[in-house]
Amino acid sequence: MKRERATAMVGEMLQRLDEGGSWPLELVDAVYVFGSYARGALEPGDVDVAVDFRQDERMKQRTVAYLVSGGISAWPTWPAATTSPPPPSGAGATS
Repeated sequence: MKRERATAMVGEMLQRLDEGGSWPLELVDAVYVFGSYARGALEPGDVDVAVDFRQDERMKQRTVAYLVSGGISAWPTWPAATTSPPPPSGAGATS
């Protein structure tokens, strides 16, 4: 991608964080850019970012739900309302 597009993407991300105030953006403490874009490449393949954030109870619940579901149910609706993790396969089944 061209550097101008990468710069626009970074700018949009930072603008959303500045406007933020809602969950989970309010949990972000710092954003770091690294890789080819940070080194000044004119055509970086992507923009590498690392995000420092705090975890609140809601984030912990979402993470557990994601892990319990095998990574398929909790995050696609994120940041919608917290959902309960699905029961383990076969739980509650009767013969």
